[in-house]
Amino acid sequence: MPQTGDRTTTQDAQGFTPSRIDVVGRRVIMEADSLLRAPAGEVTISAQTAPLFQVPGSPAVGDVRVYVAPGARIDVSGTQGVTLSVERNFIDVELRGNELRDSPLLRDSFVRGQKVTVDIRKGTPIGEQAFGDNPCFLLTDHIPMPKKTFGSLDRLGATKLSLGSRMLFASQCVVLIHHALDQR
Repeated sequence: MPQTGDRTTTQDAQGFTPSRIDVVGRRVIMEADSLLRAPAGEVTISAQTAPLFQVPGSPAVGDVRVYVAPGARIDVSGTQGVTLSVERNFIDVELRGNELRDSPLLRDSFVRGQKVTVDIRKGTPIGEQAFGDNPCFLLTDHIPMPKKTFGSLDRLGATKLSLGSRMLFASQCVVLIHHALDQR
């Protein structure tokens, strides 16, 4: 279990061993209001005859079973109130064929083989953003805009939007933006 009173943080480069709980028995019973907790971990529950282990998917044998009563909880959620470094908002990407496949102008350009840093922070979800009559969208791929551009866009009243948690190519974003506008 994590030391919740400890306010020090770990660096991303440090290893993390997630919690792991294996429950094995002939009859595994989690009673009402029971709690099995492994923060950011993995829980495996298996009922089987002893001393032989059953092959997953084989027919049930006798009274071998796992029973989870109403109100019982298996909690593998992460810890709360954890302070993370801002460095987690950035990932380094080395631009190779797969990353440049949808960008014909960049595919064989000087950026091929270069390492770029991508800011993965989310903006306002596009479904929650109000737009005027003629919205304008500025899209970039995995090659970030020059930092001075952000200040200019802020002065113009631009809003950073999010199309989801996955990194997308600009060509994919266009489809999602059209869909979001069509839903209005």
